[in-house]
Amino acid sequence: MPSSKTYILDKFRTKIIIHILIMVFLALFGFYLTYIKASVSGLLVTALIFFYTVITLFKLVNKTNRDLAHFLMSIRFDDFETSFSRQSTSNGNDENLHEVFNLITGKFRDLRSQKESQHQFLLSLVEQVETGLICFDDQWQTVMMNRAMKDMLRKSYVPSLKSILKIDKGLHDTMLTLSPGDKKLLDVNVQNTRLQLALLGSQIKMNDELIRIFVIQNISTELDNQEIRSWQKLIRILTHEIMNSVSPVVSLASTTDDMLKQAKELDKETISKMHKAIQAIKHRGEALLSFTERYRALTRVPPPVMENVDFINLVDQIIVLYDAEMNSKNIELLKKYPNHKLQISADPGLLEQTIINLLKNAMEAVKDQDNGKIEIQIFRDSRNTIFQIADNGNGIEESMIDQIFIPFFTTKDQGSGIGLSLSRQIILMHNGTIDVQSEVEKGSVFIIRL
Repeated sequence: MPSSKTYILDKFRTKIIIHILIMVFLALFGFYLTYIKASVSGLLVTALIFFYTVITLFKLVNKTNRDLAHFLMSIRFDDFETSFSRQSTSNGNDENLHEVFNLITGKFRDLRSQKESQHQFLLSLVEQVETGLICFDDQWQTVMMNRAMKDMLRKSYVPSLKSILKIDKGLHDTMLTLSPGDKKLLDVNVQNTRLQLALLGSQIKMNDELIRIFVIQNISTELDNQEIRSWQKLIRILTHEIMNSVSPVVSLASTTDDMLKQAKELDKETISKMHKAIQAIKHRGEALLSFTERYRALTRVPPPVMENVDFINLVDQIIVLYDAEMNSKNIELLKKYPNHKLQISADPGLLEQTIINLLKNAMEAVKDQDNGKIEIQIFRDSRNTIFQIADNGNGIEESMIDQIFIPFFTTKDQGSGIGLSLSRQIILMHNGTIDVQSEVEKGSVFIIRL
């Protein structure tokens, strides 16, 4: 069965053809009456019928054109509430044509209603999230701002980026310069309240207009909680280390004092015991002093001096330093590098220190393995340069994973516990991250992203 559209077009075409055929017939018949029959009255009647046919054809086309123009203008101006009459007129195809027009405008109404429902749903969703969202157009005029952002800035409305300048200059400058896809942490002061914000920028094109989107999260509470946990862990380790040194010193000092009180004369045996006690006190004092020096070194890492660094060449130079030692310990080293240079912006001295720490840790982890193996990979993903160093050592217990980056925490008998903490501090100063994945009896993988 033909569709309504095909039926209407065929019907309209048929009417046009019939009118044209009638006009051609009347023209030929008029020619016949003029030159053969010479009938003036017949020619007059034929001419009247011909002109009537022309007028009806004009009305047919004109009426259809008017309806079509009206329909197209309704679409042009998004007026889908217009309804076309479905009553029959002298123009036989009006009813079916108007039915199709109404069907199409009805579809447009449904689509607009669905679009409006989706728009309202997205707006409600954006309003409910606890993360601040604000969007600007090409002229930095505000397009959208959700409730969380209003609460964060303590403003019911921010008309433009210029208004942010009145709230906090640092936030304004960061938004103005933040590249799409970049993240930034910053401290802002909003009405005498200090906030620590995580800011992510992105942009999209919508209707040939650039829309800048900023996602802002207040991480003050999370950072405060994390800081408290970090201090608790650090204090626990510091207390343990200090008590290990102070407790025997106090005990030996008390013992020595008792010896002096009880001894009437200092014989050789008493002097020898006192000498050993003083030596032990000296030894523990030196250990405590060394511990304090390590702590001071950890808190005095110089700021990085950035320069362009050939990362692969830097890693290879470090490997050369330990190549002989690895060979002597039968440690197999595997390297997976790209075929091209990888230039990064970094402080080569500080970065070398981090790589050395990780390489020495990996060598320590496989020293008791018969088939010790270390694998180093360097590659780039869509955003970062990645350095991975994996070993097939004993791995790290799950309960210790969260503690290995805490200063002075160590699982080694002779370890200082500052290597990994210092490494993380250096990488954070380079705006990077360092993570670890480990499984007991299978080994560990340390991952640096720069």
